[in-house]
Amino acid sequence: GFHRQRIIKGGAYNKTNTSTFILMEKVKHPLGELISAIREAAKLAKTMTTWLMLMDDNSTIHTDFNLTGTRTGRLSSKKPPIQNIPSDVRSRFTQGVFTGGINRNQEYNLRNALIARPGYSYLSIDYKTMELNVFAQLSQDAKMLQFIAEGRDVHGSMALQVWGDCGKEMNKVHREWSKTVTFSMLYGMSVGSLQHKLNMTFAEARKIMDDSLTTFPGIRPFQLACMYACRDYGYVAYWSGRRWYEETENFYYRWFNAAVQGGAADLLSVAALRCYKWL
Repeated sequence: GFHRQRIIKGGAYNKTNTSTFILMEKVKHPLGELISAIREAAKLAKTMTTWLMLMDDNSTIHTDFNLTGTRTGRLSSKKPPIQNIPSDVRSRFTQGVFTGGINRNQEYNLRNALIARPGYSYLSIDYKTMELNVFAQLSQDAKMLQFIAEGRDVHGSMALQVWGDCGKEMNKVHREWSKTVTFSMLYGMSVGSLQHKLNMTFAEARKIMDDSLTTFPGIRPFQLACMYACRDYGYVAYWSGRRWYEETENFYYRWFNAAVQGGAADLLSVAALRCYKWL
């Protein structure tokens, strides 16, 4: 009952990613890998130049953390955005069949450029599959909750539920499909976008989406409940009481992403305060 308009502009189909995808996956051009590597190297060099400009007289960089810089409430930082520093595993393009990225074996890892001052250490804290856990809690899908309660690999378990045990290699592929489909549902991705991301036909992408929704029946009612709440009230509240406001009908689908992302951010904020006290 909702009019859906796919906004192409939001980073999913930007010029560089799309052309790289065409070169490497569609036509498998022999220079596709080289062009992608040159683009990545140019981007890393530009990033490093920016960092050099941010250093103070003691060769120290001070990032700015934004507690309320994003609409969902996720913690972010700028100058430099240290949560988005390329590592040795980073996808050169976002439309690949596999979502985990590729190893940058012969390219520089920019994280090696940042060194803690003497007497200090870097501390990285995160919850494994946090957003998927929040997704399961909010949707109350029985199978997802069961996998989490049993401490199982949720993406792998979901893949086995949808496609069955097809052998070690295909199970790996199906796990990546499951991961892509799960986050596509979470971010309101259309079947056409999923088709592009998995390098399939529209019919194949539609079947994968339908099979996943059938196997995990709690997901679709949760999505619809979010959109109806936006339609009826103009906002939906997170578990913490914070509210996400959305009055534009075309964007109602964003709420279930906001609920998961923002809810996870609130959990992490609580954890950060506890870690600070503990330290």
